[in-house]
Amino acid sequence: MRKKLEKLNGQRRRFQGRFVRFGTKHGWRGRAERTVLLADLVLVDDPENILTDHIWFTCGKTFDRLHLHPGDLVVFDARVAPYEKGYQGRRAEELGLDWYEVDYHLERPTKAIKGELVDLPDPTDDTVYVTSTIVAQAAARAGRTDVYSPAELVRDGNGTVIGCRGLQIPN
Repeated sequence: MRKKLEKLNGQRRRFQGRFVRFGTKHGWRGRAERTVLLADLVLVDDPENILTDHIWFTCGKTFDRLHLHPGDLVVFDARVAPYEKGYQGRRAEELGLDWYEVDYHLERPTKAIKGELVDLPDPTDDTVYVTSTIVAQAAARAGRTDVYSPAELVRDGNGTVIGCRGLQIPN
């Protein structure tokens, strides 16, 4: 079970994931529906805390219009919700596969954008830039070695970020 997503149940938040590939699933009446696989899902405001290693979505207009390629960072809003994972029903019982459990996923994704470089200054000798992890990851994909993000975040007793122990060039 996705315990970290369970803690956000019912909340609509801003997430980031890395596009891996498209897939297909059987939809209503057996029609093939295109799906999207995202990896390393994090909250945009807590990018060092991976919520789940992967998550699948049906590829609707929200993702289709992005023209995704493997490795692209995707930022989007979605709601955390429970679902029943496993096999149920008469056919599952006949095959001895009748089991399920409650797990958590994201639903109703909206406002999706690619994590692209926007308004980042050109490289300058003896200068580094400290940015959000999303921007630093996009910069690293573009071959930049002068863009860093905070590493090892330090939090107070309420969980609020109050500093960091270093800087990193994200992969």
